[in-house]
Amino acid sequence: MSNALKISDKAMSVDDQIRFYIDHAKTFMLHGPSGIGKSRRVEEIDPNYVSIVLRNDMLPEEVIGKTIYLNNGEAKWIPPIWFTELQKRCEEDKEHNHVLFIDEVTNVKPIIQSMIYDIVLNRRIRTDAQSNLPKNVSIALAGNSLNESNAAYVMPSPLFRRVDGHIYLKVNVGDILKWGSHLKNDGSGRFKMHPAVLGYLKALATSENGKNNLYSDYDSENPPKYAIDPRAWEQISNIIYDNDGVIAKELLENKLGPSVAKAFLAYISKQRISVDDIVNGNVEENDIPTKIDDKIALIYSLLGASESDVGVIREFIKKYIGSEDLVNFDLMWAGDDENRLLLIDELKKQHIRIKPIKKIQEQDKLKQKVEVKNQQSEDENQQNIASDSVFNLV
Repeated sequence: MSNALKISDKAMSVDDQIRFYIDHAKTFMLHGPSGIGKSRRVEEIDPNYVSIVLRNDMLPEEVIGKTIYLNNGEAKWIPPIWFTELQKRCEEDKEHNHVLFIDEVTNVKPIIQSMIYDIVLNRRIRTDAQSNLPKNVSIALAGNSLNESNAAYVMPSPLFRRVDGHIYLKVNVGDILKWGSHLKNDGSGRFKMHPAVLGYLKALATSENGKNNLYSDYDSENPPKYAIDPRAWEQISNIIYDNDGVIAKELLENKLGPSVAKAFLAYISKQRISVDDIVNGNVEENDIPTKIDDKIALIYSLLGASESDVGVIREFIKKYIGSEDLVNFDLMWAGDDENRLLLIDELKKQHIRIKPIKKIQEQDKLKQKVEVKNQQSEDENQQNIASDSVFNLV
């Protein structure tokens, strides 16, 4: 075994950093604005994590338990519910580390923060051995920075310094798209974000006028009527799914506000190729995207293809979009679903005939070029309207 040290030449993703701390039962803290996905990132790695959500009206017994005195005068410690649950999960699964997730750490007063001192500093609640945390526990803290929340408090130095690593999360479209393009783990066949939402966020992220309608700052002195963040787009995705794919303007406006809802609807309206169009042969020659960014947005929008339609969709992508795009589509559409992975392997061995795209006459091409140019101008106006209503992104 070599003792030589090596410097990694590969950057670690945020998820890889979190996984490292959890795998080695360390203590870490996630900093970031509300709605960015702090708890979601932990849940992705440990779906059964145990949480303590701190609040200013919290009773000490909720965090550190309480002592009662029996009839014989003997003192007995009653552990808090979270501790009992954590012990149970760690005992049932000793082969894996489990997360104790302490949320809203910076959004409570120092007197409440003091309740978790021993838990974080010494991995115990009290001085006796029965209150020690199991060895296969990783402690994850989460909170807002002072510049991200008017309700935030400064963390005491001992608590701040005890943490093995501080991860500062920023709004990142790439991370959201990567996460959102995976299937949910509930067997529903739904993606974590609806393909229409993925396509829209990708299109905005790569547009020339490029601001991302992904996060709106919160100003307590002038509170916005609507809050836009990654969680909001996840909620919009669920609304679209729950409404059987019907996009209702009113439901969008209730969450996103009129300006951003209008921009999203404008994007959906201009989409010329749908899964049904491809399956039914209703695609025209000029509908095929030529720009790389438009091709990627189309790939995201086609992720909703069913298992019965995906063969046709794959053949269309391979023939008209590109082989590299097909590889990306396969990876996102199948995810970790074994049945979908097997289906993709089978489809790779087959040649599926698809209906040809419709050719258009030269005079129609000239007319449509003018229409496309006008549409692009309108799209830019819609994006500018939406851009003025949200942000600033880090």
